[in-house]
Parts: sequence; C-alpha cells; structure tokens
Amino acid sequence: MNLAEVVEILQLPRDDIKAAINKGIKHPITPDVIKLEAYPLNGDYDISDESVDAFIEAFFSHEPNRKIPVVTRRVLLIEAKYRCANCLVTVSLEFHHIIEFSRLATHDPRYMIVLCANCHARCTKGEIDRKAQDIMKARLKNDSIEGEQFPIRFDWNELKEVIATVHEVMNVSESGEESKNNRSVVSLHKKNELNQMGEDYFRFIQDQHQPYFGRIKEFIQNPANRDSKQLYYEIIDGLNAKIIAHRREFGNFEHILERIYDTAKPYLKGKGRTLNVFLSFAYHECDLGIKSDVET
Repeated sequence: MNLAEVVEILQLPRDDIKAAINKGIKHPITPDVIKLEAYPLNGDYDISDESVDAFIEAFFSHEPNRKIPVVTRRVLLIEAKYRCANCLVTVSLEFHHIIEFSRLATHDPRYMIVLCANCHARCTKGEIDRKAQDIMKARLKNDSIEGEQFPIRFDWNELKEVIATVHEVMNVSESGEESKNNRSVVSLHKKNELNQMGEDYFRFIQDQHQPYFGRIKEFIQNPANRDSKQLYYEIIDGLNAKIIAHRREFGNFEHILERIYDTAKPYLKGKGRTLNVFLSFAYHECDLGIKSDVET
C-alpha cells in the first residue's frame, strides 16, 4: 500500500500516519510510542498489510473493538464504496459492529458496516435501530446504494433555489437558528409514532430518498452556504409553528409534507424530486415535526 491507501484503511489523519512512519506517535493511553514500518518508494511509501496490522494491534491495544484487521477494513470499505452506508459522506468513516462486539467478540465483516462518525453514534444510541442497520447492509450486498431507481444529480445551485423558494412560498419568519433544532432524544420509530407518519411512506423515504441525505447535509454544513443554512432553519421554525397550529386538519404526517410539496412545486419547475427529497431530509433529520412527548 502507499500512504493514501493507508490513510483510507486506518481512517487517521495523513499527518499522523506520516509521523508514525518517521518517528512514531504516542499511544492514546500509555506513554508508548507506536511506529508504522514503511519503506520510501518513488516519493511515496511502500507499506505492507502486515505492517499496518501490527500498527493497529499496538495503537488500539486499549480498544479491542477497534483492532480490526486490514483485510476486514478493506472488504468493508470496498463494499460501501468508501463512504458511509447511511448518508454517503466520504469523511470521518468508522467501522460499526451491527452485532455488538461485546457479544460477537470478533471482527466478522458479515456483521459490520462502514458508517460516518455521526451515523455510527446514532446507531450506538439506538436512533438507527438494528433492523435499519440490517437493511443498509442488505443494500450494500445488493449493490443498490446508488439508488438507481431514483437518480438525482444534486446540484448545489438547484438545492439553494429549492431552499430559497420554500422559504418565500411558505412565508416563514426570519428567526430560525440552528440551536433551536436539537437532535431528537427519541428514536425515529418513536418519532414516527408521535407524528403519525405512515409506515409505508417512511419506508419509501428510507428506500428512495435517504441515499441523498448526505449530500444535503454537506451543503448545509459548508461555510460557503451559510445564507442557505440560515434560511433552512428559518423554514424549520416556521413550518413547525404552522404544523402545530393546523395539525388537526391533516391525517398522517406525510399529508403535511405533501401539502408543502404541492404549495412549493409550481414555483420549482423541473425540480420537484429535489424538493421532495429535501422535505424528507428535514423530517428524517429530526428537524421537522414533533421530537418528544413534551411537544404533543
């Protein structure tokens, strides 16, 4: 392997790996200095799987659940196409044990999956349950993560237009702040119950829309899109207020999403699917809708 390949396998910063090669890096817990054996080659390095395995064994000696062999890491990364199996981001990737390592006590790729740090934490907290994790794993095995049946090319200018149009059409106030939209303290299953979200529609969101949520999240979190981010949270605050005021006029929560969609779509010719995915994202990310029993 070269240096770039080791960065992907270990999911550690490039500078840390270069330091481990040159002089070693300090163990996270002990005073030991851990080195990675490598040989200079044409301006890069030649690093064997065995050397990386030895580094993993030493560097993660205090965390058996992270002592995942190179061969297993490589299989999982290839399976997930080097991105999060849930939201498709390509940074801060981690290796998640679908069956808890404390129970399985082995790194079996059949029961593991690649996730970003955020989605990994949500799995650990139970916000993404075991059944959902099994579905994600099955999608990877069937090579359907791209969502070929619902292809969308997320152009940031188009997404920016969708956000601005929804903000204008729904006549929301200019008071939204990210801090007002904290993560839900309940699971998505519980949130669906609180909001009366139909099972079939939510399954449709997960099957057809969720593969694109990572791209929307990247857009919102990019500093270059801070104005759109502000509009997004103003939309969330405004829509949540309207939903509370008019909730009894609707049945399942998908009828509310459909009303918002039908209101904004005439102003977004040719961008209906992007609008639909955007609204699903707002609900799925626990921004739109009731998030706890206290709000009911």
